[in-house]
Amino acid sequence: MAGGITSRWLRQFVQSSLRPNQLCALSVTFRAQTVETQSLCTSCNKHGRFGHRLVKLWEQPEYTTKPLPVYRTGGRLPTKVQHSNEIVPGRVWTKKLGGGDSREWHWVDRSRLTAEEVNAKSYYQEKVIKVQHDDSRSGMIALVAGPKKERWILATETMEAGTIITNSAKMIPDAEFVDGDAYPVGMIPSGTRICSLEFVPGKGAQIARSAGNYGTILRKEGVRVIIKMPSSREINVDEKCVAVIGKVAAGSHSTKWGSPAQKRAHGIRPGSGRKKMGDDRSTKKLTPVAPMVVIGDKKVLQRSDALEE
Repeated sequence: MAGGITSRWLRQFVQSSLRPNQLCALSVTFRAQTVETQSLCTSCNKHGRFGHRLVKLWEQPEYTTKPLPVYRTGGRLPTKVQHSNEIVPGRVWTKKLGGGDSREWHWVDRSRLTAEEVNAKSYYQEKVIKVQHDDSRSGMIALVAGPKKERWILATETMEAGTIITNSAKMIPDAEFVDGDAYPVGMIPSGTRICSLEFVPGKGAQIARSAGNYGTILRKEGVRVIIKMPSSREINVDEKCVAVIGKVAAGSHSTKWGSPAQKRAHGIRPGSGRKKMGDDRSTKKLTPVAPMVVIGDKKVLQRSDALEE
């Protein structure tokens, strides 16, 4: 299903199948980089695809740091059974996804500072307990503890166990902006690399969340801040949007696939093979190799003489 599913249809599907105040999280790529949504609507890309792995967040009454199981759909679109609340695998929309080892998903808190904390100019510190890899993300994550609660956050390159990170919405004289600290972008100096950037104050990080991603603060224009991404795209956001200083830790994200079995373990099915290639629609048609020509062969010479005549 390339483009038959729209975001409006997905919103209606989720609203009809889930109870109020429920949460859902669906992965959006074959690497299972999960999108956490704080409402009833799911996120989908321009092709209408919204993932092939499912995390049942609606079964969690409150936030937890325990790893949650990931349910594989085998490349099928979850479909609601008629006259029932049961959701079963439906039509196949991706044939190269499915199977693989069991995965666990960690609930990452994308809001280092809430909108209320920014308006109240809050200041508090947290201690990093551990930094580890998450099966459902390309970047590293860190478990931190502070005055609020224990929570998972996206880790930066310099984070390690025992590091003290700062979350501040008030200006402190002679403050040092260290990797891993979270501030509103209006307080961060120009030329600083940032990640986990908000588009709307209080909504949580929406960009620069994957492994090795970052943005650079270019300039400030009144209450707006201009941020440049590595793709040269410029983003204009409110100065109260929170960002984290530094770059998302990549970990082993750049490691190449060692074998087809390793890709299979990550839930990527093999290709169709050579026999099914060349249907002249999606791939280049495989034409048979021309027979070998023997130089000096009488039949070949006679055929060429006949063509010349």
